[in-house]
Amino acid sequence: AESASGDFPEAAVAMMDRIITQTENHKLYRSLIEAIQPTPESTTAHAIAAAAADVADAIGAAGIVAFTGSGTTSMRTARKRPRVSILSLSPTLTVARRLALLWGTHSMPSEEIHTYDEMVESAKSHALAVGLAKPDRALRRVLHELRDQRGQPRRVDACGRHHGQVETVRLVEQVR
Repeated sequence: AESASGDFPEAAVAMMDRIITQTENHKLYRSLIEAIQPTPESTTAHAIAAAAADVADAIGAAGIVAFTGSGTTSMRTARKRPRVSILSLSPTLTVARRLALLWGTHSMPSEEIHTYDEMVESAKSHALAVGLAKPDRALRRVLHELRDQRGQPRRVDACGRHHGQVETVRLVEQVR
């Protein structure tokens, strides 16, 4: 998302969009982005966000859905510059608005998530709403991390269910 002010804001944004599109479509763009990747933080949250971006690229996922309260999950994921879109969902309107300016991210406000099932349904409905997923295809759940209200990682059983506050990175993959 781009923004501009002045006498011709629409023309300025259109020009920025053309420049960005040409740059990102250049044959050397991907290799340059990968060459200048910053050193990953030595945290579980960063490792999972980076892995989500890598897995999404490797499996050709339709996109990544990042649930975030503070915006950090989306920022960590976007830092890897995945080839797919990141759908960032936050229950905090100011965070959702701020993330609208983050590279590769389509940001939307969402309802507060309390359970794994709510997270899955929210990811599906928002991914369908923005065209990240197709209604005639099932979505496969590939990766997730749950966190409690203090930001601490939560254990998830083999079925992937846990009740509590959710902060997660998810991949959206169309089942073929």
